[in-house]
Amino acid sequence: MRLAISTYSFGPQADPLRVLEIGRRAGFTALELGSYTFWPQALTSAQEDALRSAVRSDGLALSIHFIHRGVDLGAHEEGARLHFLRQLQETVRLAGRLGAGVIVVHLGYVTRPVPPEHLPSARREARALALDTLGRTAPLAEGEGVLLCVENLHLRPNEVLLSYQDYVDFIREVDSPAIALTLDFGHAHVSMGIEQAIATFRPLIRHLHLHDNTGERDAHGEIGAGTIPFARYTPFLKQFDGIGAFEVRDARDEEGAVLRSLHALQRLLDAFPSGGPA
Repeated sequence: MRLAISTYSFGPQADPLRVLEIGRRAGFTALELGSYTFWPQALTSAQEDALRSAVRSDGLALSIHFIHRGVDLGAHEEGARLHFLRQLQETVRLAGRLGAGVIVVHLGYVTRPVPPEHLPSARREARALALDTLGRTAPLAEGEGVLLCVENLHLRPNEVLLSYQDYVDFIREVDSPAIALTLDFGHAHVSMGIEQAIATFRPLIRHLHLHDNTGERDAHGEIGAGTIPFARYTPFLKQFDGIGAFEVRDARDEEGAVLRSLHALQRLLDAFPSGGPA
């Protein structure tokens, strides 16, 4: 597994090159451009050049979290949905230019305001529209050599997908080698559980988000601050062949939270023998 530092941990105004440098000093070999930002619009030419060079010359593994605040890939309003489609496709093109292998995607929420008894039908419509959005983007991602990894969310009633199996069925229905899954440990801990997530998602998992919480809310805390038993999942993490991005956020001690998380997880990984059962 390649452990990634994320700009998410440093807030909405994070400079990706500063975060990259912090990561290099700490020993990270991967970087994730976090979800606060629409990166095709935010990156300067100089920043693009520097990130591309880090990927090509330094062996950096790079992922991009598609902006998700206010973005719903299954939006019922056509103009909004087409805008999100264009943004997603621009992000795929950026990933191709930079050499990023993964784009993390949130499907979003059911946006049509309906009474509770009509929510199931509105959800089915949103699912079909999100399926269309990803289906129209998948050929572009295939051409750019980029994976679109749908992230498990909280399984709340206003979400497009409500169970782990819903995610599996959705991804298989897109039916593209460019569509896979991001397993978010924190989100799984506050919904149907991490063990069940690994068991259900395993053939589709290509990317990880790592953070901690107590199981009550999605706190994005540093590793060890919550109740996720990361030691229990060390065999899976040790054998995972992809990026595991730390999505920890502590505005009082941004860098410290990341570094403590790195050291806590690295101790667990170092203590587990390679080749053990996952």
